[in-house]
Amino acid sequence: MSIRKLKIIIITTVLLLIAFSTIFAATITHFAPEYAKTTANVNFRSSPTTDYSSYIRTLNANTPLKLVGTIDNFYIVQLESNEVGLVSKNYVDITGEKTQGLVYTDYSPFYVVTNTENVILRGGPSTSFRRITTLTIGEKLLVQGKIENFYLVVTDNNTVGMVRDDLVDFYDNTDTNIDWMFMSSFFLLNQEEKNTLPDYLYLDLERKLKLVNPRGAMCIFMD
Repeated sequence: MSIRKLKIIIITTVLLLIAFSTIFAATITHFAPEYAKTTANVNFRSSPTTDYSSYIRTLNANTPLKLVGTIDNFYIVQLESNEVGLVSKNYVDITGEKTQGLVYTDYSPFYVVTNTENVILRGGPSTSFRRITTLTIGEKLLVQGKIENFYLVVTDNNTVGMVRDDLVDFYDNTDTNIDWMFMSSFFLLNQEEKNTLPDYLYLDLERKLKLVNPRGAMCIFMD
């Protein structure tokens, strides 16, 4: 394979990855808790979409909120009932007035994976809260914070919920560095060219394409 062709392949792959990440990726942030109220009746949701499938219920105007992060145009919130979910930013006014509810501990985000089958993602920090969905073993979750022994997490499809901390393990990000040669070869080489590459260059594609941020230093804020 010529150097020129390899350069074209790598450049094209980079552009494709940027395009796809712009189209499909959500922007997720976290911060130390802020306090707010709803400005009108607003839908409380489990994911950052207006689809009916994400609807939990309607919150009344002036409902107290603890804001702990964002996904696109939605705040990740903890209610005074300790339920967690999402509320549109368009209907939230930051007041600074502390809310009732359990203490939320804010972490610098890191990834975990479920360590058993049938892990229930719940709407709050105990088994009495509603079931959002059931996770299979090995599912990767982004941890935003913690309430008692439950992590506040975001799933790979941007659903917000809570999982018990003993049902997940820390996800080691050290082996997820991008290998541009590896990805370019897999995406853009024809089968004959691909067969000339060592197996190790593309057998691990799916895992290496699940790009994650290295775990940052732990930052804890108590409200």
